[in-house]
Order: sequence, then structure tokens, then C-alpha cells
Amino acid sequence: AKIDKELASTEEKAPPVAEAAFPGAVRGQQQNQDAAQLDPHYVAYFRRRANRQLQLQDARRLIEERGREREREMQRIDLECERRLQRLDLEYERYMQEGNEREMEREREEMVLERERRQQRVALEYERYM
Repeated sequence: AKIDKELASTEEKAPPVAEAAFPGAVRGQQQNQDAAQLDPHYVAYFRRRANRQLQLQDARRLIEERGREREREMQRIDLECERRLQRLDLEYERYMQEGNEREMEREREEMVLERERRQQRVALEYERYM
């Protein structure tokens, strides 16, 4: 009984769908009405088929939308990763420059200390000599 009610409700809603989806199969109102009077299963079949066709179209459209959403998400992730890589590259360059600057500063300090030691040695040797 429940299935009969569902079929009756779909039969009432379906004719425009059937006509839109299968214009060749539903040509001629009188012929269609005659066919419906002769065989109601004929009309119900084409209505179910048209509804199924629309469901398939909706499913395809949904799948395509999800695919586009996934593609956008992948592009967003790629951009985010690219930004992170650029940021890491900049941080690494800064770190290396700071490291090089520290290294150069340390070398300068060592050279200054070495010069002072030499000057002290030379002064001590000069004092010994005198």
C-alpha cells in the first residue's frame, strides 16, 4: 500500500519530467493518453526512468562539484605549502647571514686579540732587549 502511494505521488509529479527528459517518447498528447489508458505501466516506466535520469544527472553534478572543491582545496594547500617554504627559505637565509655575521665578528675579535698579543710580545721583547 505504501509503495502504491509512492507510485501514485510520483505519477502525479512525473509527467513534466518525463516530457522534458524524453520528448520523443512522450510526443503527442492524445497518443500518450491512449497509451496511458491502455497500459499504465508504460507511463510509470517512463516516469521512473525520467526520474532516475534526473537523479543520475544530479549525482554527476554533485560529483563534479566535489571534484572542483577538491581541486580548489589542493590548490589552496599547494599555495600554503609554497608560502611556508618561502618563509622557511627566508628564515634560513637570515639565519645563515646572522651566522656568517657572527662568524666574521668572532674572527675580527680573534684577530684583534691576536694583534694585542703580538703587540704585548713585541713590547716584552723590546723591554728585554733594552
